[in-house]
Amino acid sequence: MHAYIKMKTDPSSPAVPIQYNSLVQAAIYSALPEETAARLHDQGYTAGRRSFKLFSFSRLLGRFAIDRGAGTIAFPEGALLVISSPEMEFFLSLIKNLLTKSQFRRGFRRGFRRAKPVTYLCGLV
Repeated sequence: MHAYIKMKTDPSSPAVPIQYNSLVQAAIYSALPEETAARLHDQGYTAGRRSFKLFSFSRLLGRFAIDRGAGTIAFPEGALLVISSPEMEFFLSLIKNLLTKSQFRRGFRRGFRRAKPVTYLCGLV
C-alpha cells in the first residue's frame, strides 16, 4: 500500500538540510502511536536473524530551492511524500494520527536516539 501525503510548508519552518532522510524517518516514527513506533524502531519484523522495518518512503517531491551555501532545501509550494508498506496496522496507525494531529513533525521524539527539540515541518493539505 502507498500513502500519498501532500504537504504545505509552514512559513515559520526553516528549510531542511539537503540530507533530510533521517528527519523524514523520525517524522514518520513521531506520527505513529508511541507503542507502535517503539516496537517498529526497536524490533521491527524478524525473518531468521534479520530485522525489517517494513516501510519505505520517497524523497520529498515538488518544486524546491537549494541553498548550497547553507546546505538546505526549501519547498515553497509544498511537497509530496509517498510512504509505502505492506503492513495494514502501520498504515491505519499512521493515517489516523496524521488526520487527528493534521501536522507532520520533524526531529526526534524523546526516547529515540537522543533528545532534540521537535518542531513542525508542515501541515497536511
